[in-house]
Amino acid sequence: QHIGIIPYKNPLFRNLLSFLNKTLGKLILSNANKVIFSNSLTKIYFTEICNFKNPPSMILNGVSNLIFYPNEINRKSIREEFNLPKDELIFLFVGRFVEKKGLHIVKELVARFENITWILVGEGPVPVKNWNYNNLVLTGNCNREKLNKLYQVADLLILPSKGEGLPLCVQESMSCGTPCLISSETLESFPEIKNCVFDAPITDDSATIWSKKINEILSSHKFRELRKELPTASNNYWGLESCKKKYMAELSILLTNP
Repeated sequence: QHIGIIPYKNPLFRNLLSFLNKTLGKLILSNANKVIFSNSLTKIYFTEICNFKNPPSMILNGVSNLIFYPNEINRKSIREEFNLPKDELIFLFVGRFVEKKGLHIVKELVARFENITWILVGEGPVPVKNWNYNNLVLTGNCNREKLNKLYQVADLLILPSKGEGLPLCVQESMSCGTPCLISSETLESFPEIKNCVFDAPITDDSATIWSKKINEILSSHKFRELRKELPTASNNYWGLESCKKKYMAELSILLTNP
């Protein structure tokens, strides 16, 4: 289980999801022999709702370092391959174009940082294609090979999302050595990475706060050093082999004591 409650602006959607979680969600999870969550916030949310047969566990989604890995040597050639500016900073957004991903904040940031090339990967109901900015590149959905290259060439991943745990794009970006600026709420779902990411809160004036944070990041020593540290840290936190072993351990316990 990786999602708990999503704070939709529309109260109908918000209340409907809450109702489903507390009825159908509770029924399914309470009757499962074992429940594993991929982030702590969702685990806390459902622990208050459900009566689990066995204590729930938390295992992050695994990321393979054979698929997502750094490529510092070829970052220049990747820019040429995708016809990207040679010298400008590149900021990346990866995810569905939906409300909870904070695309209204991304739009403001694209407008404020005209000297930065913004690449948005994904599709969805938010009409991003109608944004009229010369520094914006839309790719649609990408296969893993192309997505890996975009992570590698990006200078910073931006994700002002809410209502989710630790999104896979943050894990993949870090595995490629690319620093991330995420919401403070997202960081709360896995605070162990607080020294590996940058964060900012979601408020009524998020665009101003996030703009200030970006300027702080670009001038910081940490921003330059993280590219060297992130791949190793990522593999320690969510390397695929480590995650597989954790799941095998859980399955072994269930087979012994179903």
